[in-house]
Amino acid sequence: MTADAIDTAFDLPADRVLLAAVERAYLENVVILGYRQDGREYFASTITDAAVVVWLIERMKLMLLQKEDDDHDDDEDDHHD
Repeated sequence: MTADAIDTAFDLPADRVLLAAVERAYLENVVILGYRQDGREYFASTITDAAVVVWLIERMKLMLLQKEDDDHDDDEDDHHD
């Protein structure tokens, strides 16, 4: 299983990201994490098994961390040319 991620150079409105996911990603299950407009945290999931939710969150976290490492390595390579 591989993960598809949307790379953005700037913050996007939540409704735009959610609408794109609904219209184009053909998702089977979702975990939504976010902040409400008043700053409170929001969580929703189609998955009832907490262990599966945590596993998915950790996989996505690893993907983000690896991307950050790759981006950092690319920046360092640019400075050594």
